[in-house]
Amino acid sequence: DFGPSALGSSSAEAIYDEMQPFGPLPTIISGWFGEVLARAHLLDRIVAARLGWLLLTGAVPCALYFIVLRSRGARVAALSACALFAMPRWVHAAAAAREPAVVTSICIILLALYVQSLSPSLAERRRGITVRFRCAAVAFAIALGLGISTSLATLWVLPIIVVHALVARSRGFFAGRRRS
Repeated sequence: DFGPSALGSSSAEAIYDEMQPFGPLPTIISGWFGEVLARAHLLDRIVAARLGWLLLTGAVPCALYFIVLRSRGARVAALSACALFAMPRWVHAAAAAREPAVVTSICIILLALYVQSLSPSLAERRRGITVRFRCAAVAFAIALGLGISTSLATLWVLPIIVVHALVARSRGFFAGRRRS
């Protein structure tokens, strides 16, 4: 059973039952791609069953790097990503696909996309640093929708983003209100 027929196999059904509480997208990734890779003897069944979550939680150190990069530079960003990857509790929870690690992964990825969606500062634009902030804003919206379909606990990242947006934009907001 390769390709679309692998979606209905008995082992794929077992994977769906295990991953069902987490939402449709990672279940399909784990069930379909994981089953195909397991049948081709590239992955064992345990890794194949958790492939969707391993891909998601594996992207978190990279997302953390991009969060820190905008404010502290490349050296501190790389150190923070390595520090997260070196934490045994995080690595175990991510590998075991525990729900708190999955929700935290989604929230960190959303925060990284939010930070990348902010328009570059005037100093960055003068130095010629280009940031594709409009593409990141679209990716943020898509990731938020997928995160909400996975777990409603993803919505807890929105108050953090709203408070940051209010604080970051407060000077322009209050200056504009004084003029009118």
